[in-house]
Amino acid sequence: MWPWRRDPAATPQPGDVIAGKYRVERVLGQGGMGLVVAARHTKLDR
Repeated sequence: MWPWRRDPAATPQPGDVIAGKYRVERVLGQGGMGLVVAARHTKLDR
């Protein structure tokens, strides 16, 4: 389970790295069932 599902204060913020390879650029939206972020792969830069 992702940490922000257990703790809403842990929602990924711009600059956070998810799964060791995706840098969050911005949060696009969130709702009762999940969270959508725009992210960039840190090694592939895309």
